[in-house]
Amino acid sequence: TQKSQTPATCLVGDVTADGSIDIRDVTAIQRHCAEYDTLDGVCALAADVDRDGSITVADATCIQMYLAEFESGCGSCGQYIEAA
Repeated sequence: TQKSQTPATCLVGDVTADGSIDIRDVTAIQRHCAEYDTLDGVCALAADVDRDGSITVADATCIQMYLAEFESGCGSCGQYIEAA
């Protein structure tokens, strides 16, 4: 299964492109890391929360920290960035 979105901007952490950041976004990253699904396009851009160029479990952890309202360690989660 592939997931993608096409807006001009993306909300970092909104991997499912449903307009909100929640546990489903964490699950989407975990499924990508386990090679059950493939994230591409803007969804992949939204999934790289720590902006290191790859989608890993660290990105899922950043979203979990964001959801738990940690003040730091959340990468770019919750910020809008340009989708090239």
